Amino acid sequence: MTEPDRGAILYEDEDSFRAQRRQAAEDCVAEFRAASALVDGSEARLRPVIKALRALDAFAKEVERLTAQRGFAALPEFKRGTERFDGYHQLTEAPWRGIFLVSRDGGQVVGLVFSRHPHKLEERLGEIAQGYRHIGSDEPEKEESDGD
Repeated sequence: MTEPDRGAILYEDEDSFRAQRRQAAEDCVAEFRAASALVDGSEARLRPVIKALRALDAFAKEVERLTAQRGFAALPEFKRGTERFDGYHQLTEAPWRGIFLVSRDGGQVVGLVFSRHPHKLEERLGEIAQGYRHIGSDEPEKEESDGD
């Protein structure tokens, strides 16, 4: 008898995914407070903030659903122009985008980059690579000194 499918295990890169996602929520709340001040035009300023906050909530719910159903591999592949990145998939909800590295069986997922439009994915992926550049080398990553 086989065990029932338990869903995927989701890991989030602390600096480039988890911290960015938390900051996005804090920023949306701050923008909401600022936009809701009772002045002329406050209603018009609130609309885009509420829309971004709802999209952020939808993003989080979709990540939960994909985790439970091992569905990350069904997301669109991450591409740059016509170049595809094997194992990388993207989830976009309005201005929010997440880039995920998914194992072949869909059971292991790493949330690599979370960002708001404009996404600037090239530099954000470089940010991730920088943090893991020591992996695979024989020596641990050395910290640079400032001359002291």
